[in-house]
Amino acid sequence: MISKRIISYIIFYLLLFSGCSKGDLNTPDPNVVASFKGGIITREHLKTKFDELMPCCKERYKGLEGQKLLLKNMVLPIAISDIIKKKNIDLRQNIREELGNIAGELNMTFLHMKFHEKVLESDEKYRELRETYRLQKRRLEGYPISERFQRLLQLHQKIHPNIAKEVEEIGKNYLQKLRNEASITRNFELLMIKSTEDELKNFYQQHKDEYRVPDRVKIEEIRVEFKKGRNDCPNCPEEEKAKEIIQKALDELKSGAEFKEVAGKYSSNVQSIEPKWLEKGVNGQEFDDIAFSIEPGEISPIFKSGNSFYIIRVLEKKKGYLKSYEEVRDQIEKEYKWQKGEEFLRENSDRILFSINGKPYTIGDFIKEYEKEIDPHICHHMKYSEMKHGENKKPMLCDFAHNTIEEQKKIINRMIDKELIVEDTFNQMIHVEHQREVELLTMSYLYPIFHEEEMRKMIRITDKMIEDYYRKHQEKYQSPARAKIRMIMIKGGEKKEEKEKAYQKAKEVYKNIKPSIFSFKKGMDFGEAARKYSDDKETASKGGLLDFDVYECRNEVEYMLLHGFHKKIFELKPGDISEIFDFGDDYYIVEIMEMERRKKIPFQEIKEEVKKDLMKEEHQKVMERWEDDLLRSIGYVVYEKPLKEVLEELINKKKEEKNGKFTNS
Repeated sequence: MISKRIISYIIFYLLLFSGCSKGDLNTPDPNVVASFKGGIITREHLKTKFDELMPCCKERYKGLEGQKLLLKNMVLPIAISDIIKKKNIDLRQNIREELGNIAGELNMTFLHMKFHEKVLESDEKYRELRETYRLQKRRLEGYPISERFQRLLQLHQKIHPNIAKEVEEIGKNYLQKLRNEASITRNFELLMIKSTEDELKNFYQQHKDEYRVPDRVKIEEIRVEFKKGRNDCPNCPEEEKAKEIIQKALDELKSGAEFKEVAGKYSSNVQSIEPKWLEKGVNGQEFDDIAFSIEPGEISPIFKSGNSFYIIRVLEKKKGYLKSYEEVRDQIEKEYKWQKGEEFLRENSDRILFSINGKPYTIGDFIKEYEKEIDPHICHHMKYSEMKHGENKKPMLCDFAHNTIEEQKKIINRMIDKELIVEDTFNQMIHVEHQREVELLTMSYLYPIFHEEEMRKMIRITDKMIEDYYRKHQEKYQSPARAKIRMIMIKGGEKKEEKEKAYQKAKEVYKNIKPSIFSFKKGMDFGEAARKYSDDKETASKGGLLDFDVYECRNEVEYMLLHGFHKKIFELKPGDISEIFDFGDDYYIVEIMEMERRKKIPFQEIKEEVKKDLMKEEHQKVMERWEDDLLRSIGYVVYEKPLKEVLEELINKKKEEKNGKFTNS
């Protein structure tokens, strides 16, 4: 299987590295456009590199300065590679281990490719696919190593679906042969954690709180969230505005409105208006003091908890209780073994878990490999005490001991198989056969480490620099204008008659909402009109209310897609109802419920973002100086006369291609 990590390294390397000829050159001949210590770039190298660029990238390298930039980008990787080697980064213990892993993965990648070729050669029914593969592989010989390797990976990924079944069969047979020929010992008894009934009961007594079900209350809520900082609910109103909104909700409840209807109208998150059970201790002291002090059927006063105002109605209450030992015995046995297993593994990390051909692997060795090989996931052993607090459970790696014994055996056997393959591919000298690819991946792994260390030494950012940058670029650090709206959408169409019919309907709706002053009629409520006439069913059911706030265009994509819609909204004031306007194929009438104009974000709220922007700018400056110094240190020289001639050849070639097209047409 082709490793995702291998592919990501290749893509990174492809963006950075390209090849040049090595050799000493005292007096450049007319074919040389640049030279440096130990290398040259010829006209052909430069033209080939330019021709291989994607059409979108060629624009950057046009003209004399563009060609100089391309030369610079061809030489820099060689200089960087040399300096990385001199610093001996690859000799550090942790990096040496990782490079060994990369080499092993690369060996398995090429073994997988060999399986492909074996299948293609095995049957005449693959003759056409085989010929195509051979032709495309031959074409890759002219590419620089980084591009050749990447394209080779892509070629094998492309052919794999056609022969996947046969490749899998070859892989199984190959692996079985390795297993049969290898001397493998497994000491699975080490992983067998036993427990007595007394130990489990003692564990239960020590962890009773984890098996206690707390008091619970079933509630409905109206929640209005407010912002505390730019990154803390940026779509929410300010605290004072939120207080006004929740007060309106309470006034409507007091006047007899249905709780669910009011919640749908004012809550920050409409999904939160459904009844739900809450456990004591989950939502904080302020919430508990209210929720557990009022009786079923009662509505609370307005109260504040965290960065929200609430009104709740209690529907039902249940007292907490302690689960009996018998109820949770199976769960206790698992948790006890998990805990005991973790302690055992830590204490016995030097004991041999298995061996392959006489090479021992300790529990410690295996746990390290487990942590690298197994992808993070939602840990299945979350304790009740963690679950009940409703924490965001991000993917995490379960400790090895938290798997069942059968799962543990499967994981160990998979890793034994991997070790057998890695050992066999090294015995086959695949890494020597593909030495240049190994070097390529080694450098692509080392470069980010080297780059980070160099930049850390050269870039120094102070608080004063951050403040100065903020003052200089204040227009960047403003919160966009925000509006809460209700809308009526009349569905149009692409055909002229459909659009005309939709427009006439929109006019009738608008007359009902805003009748002429000479008609002496009272205008229809906007929410009622939305429910009756709007073709957008989701908002129509809520009186036209849009669940989310509308923001002034915050980026180029929003500007391109929504500018016309936003422009109409932000020309209005709170309480205004827009004229009919078209957007896309449909017609809209909008009412502005709330409006907040653009405003400057305080420095302390935005400081980290400003720092990142400044770091990015400083990084660019430092990189340019660092690159120039590096090129000077290797005696880099550009020869303008042959370079101009190359440029002229490229221009003439383009003219010929253009004239050829014109003649053919």
